[in-house]
Amino acid sequence: MNTTEFCERRVLPLVMAFACGVLAMKFSVEHREHRADALAAGAMDLADRAVDVVHIYREACGEVWEAGRPLIATLNEERER
Repeated sequence: MNTTEFCERRVLPLVMAFACGVLAMKFSVEHREHRADALAAGAMDLADRAVDVVHIYREACGEVWEAGRPLIATLNEERER
């Protein structure tokens, strides 16, 4: 399996999980503002786990990872709020 096949078959599902994590984080930020702290904490945990999984595969697909850097920067900004 070459790098392209690996990225398409193994990493793409992880990237999709990462995107779901980003959505969960945005959802948690909105709900935190409305005082739904328990729901926000659960969504934040889900987003953190998705990010952790993507970090594991960062080394395997450097070019794919570099393409996602703007999204990761946005996620980190949301996490700091």
